[in-house]
Amino acid sequence: MGQKAISRCPACRETLDIMLLKCPACQIEITGEFSPCKFCQLEPVELQLLDAFIKSRGNMRQMEKELSLSYPTIRGRLDKLAKTLGLNEKPIKSKVEQRQEILELVSQGDVSTEKAMELLKDL
Repeated sequence: MGQKAISRCPACRETLDIMLLKCPACQIEITGEFSPCKFCQLEPVELQLLDAFIKSRGNMRQMEKELSLSYPTIRGRLDKLAKTLGLNEKPIKSKVEQRQEILELVSQGDVSTEKAMELLKDL
């Protein structure tokens, strides 16, 4: 098995089409126009984030430790990843909803009270 195929043009960053598929066992080649899967188009840093999310089952505290990133940074990257994957964006939450979400994270043990205080000050 070779290297992971690039999915974006190195010159203009547009998505590349796949034109040839080849079986390594029997050498049969199939030509046509194939689109890569949406996960194949992710950058290594996005794949690392997705991997950490799945390993931690979405636990932000564990993700913070594994990635050595802050909650707001991870949250922003997850939002960007969702957009990249074409997932429906959530409507912008009100400050009340954002505060409630932070308090829920504290009650679930995903965010420390100190971190929550920091996040609440930023709202």
